[in-house]
Amino acid sequence: MKERRLGSPQGSNIMIMVIRKIVKYLLQVCKVFGKVSIYLACLLVGALVLLVFSSSVMRYLVGKPLAFTDEMAALLFLAGSILTLTYGFFDNRLIRIELLWSKLPDKWKSLADIAGRLAATGTFAVVTRSTFTYAMDSLEYGSRTALMDMALWPWAMTIPLSLGLMTVSLGLGAIDSFLDLLCEPLVKAKISKTRES
Repeated sequence: MKERRLGSPQGSNIMIMVIRKIVKYLLQVCKVFGKVSIYLACLLVGALVLLVFSSSVMRYLVGKPLAFTDEMAALLFLAGSILTLTYGFFDNRLIRIELLWSKLPDKWKSLADIAGRLAATGTFAVVTRSTFTYAMDSLEYGSRTALMDMALWPWAMTIPLSLGLMTVSLGLGAIDSFLDLLCEPLVKAKISKTRES
């Protein structure tokens, strides 16, 4: 039996395949987070609808709407919308200019996908850092809502957490696309070997 060393071509091929499996597993974990985020977003939107409906009923039946409706509705909408955005990224629903994308050769599509994901990863990393700083400032200064006197930092923290998860997902997607590009010749070589034998 031949010994496979990491410095040899076979050893590096094995290493690439192992890294590829790990990245694919982490992407599946990200998809689970995406599903959890969409269920949370649905709950938040449901609570938003219930709150607005209750306030309307109170306004027309009793003559006194719920005073905190506007504040709470804004917070529920913020958290629900950012969690929905997270799901779209975890489910690989990225925006592409289809007119240009369809004309690219397959290899260029892979390179464009990698470049786009890396650019988005960098952008989201910067935005995540800024929103995290804002949320921490909100915690440090004790920012609270005007009517409910509720702490704002947990709501503000949903933004950097969601953006951070999107950043990780996009980065892993870029690595996955790059590894797919590296593994394409290996897969073709395996197929040709099995056809020859």
